[in-house]
Amino acid sequence: MIDFKLVDYIALDYKAPAHKFKELTKTASSEKFFKTLDMLVDKKFPFETRTTIHPDLLNTDDINTIVLDLEERKYTGTYYLQNYLHVENTLAHMDEPTKYFDKNLLKNNSIPIEFRN
Repeated sequence: MIDFKLVDYIALDYKAPAHKFKELTKTASSEKFFKTLDMLVDKKFPFETRTTIHPDLLNTDDINTIVLDLEERKYTGTYYLQNYLHVENTLAHMDEPTKYFDKNLLKNNSIPIEFRN
């Protein structure tokens, strides 16, 4: 689609760091995700990377690991963090978070981080 100019922007959900990816996404492998990420970076295609934070599933160490991975892959865009918003019916039947995500524990890095909602 990119090569045929059928898409002009992509928002890529970075669900979890590699060590938690299979567990949290319930997929057999993270290979397709990381291939997609690397391809977008290599092509210098306009895209954003984002993660939804549910503090019972992802903590600041996990997010710092993702940021480090993005830096190592030469991602240059903004990394968006968005809070999990609880609604009654979610696909994963998630409960409201019981833990707190402390933004102050995020490390300084070369990738700009923006918080949504």
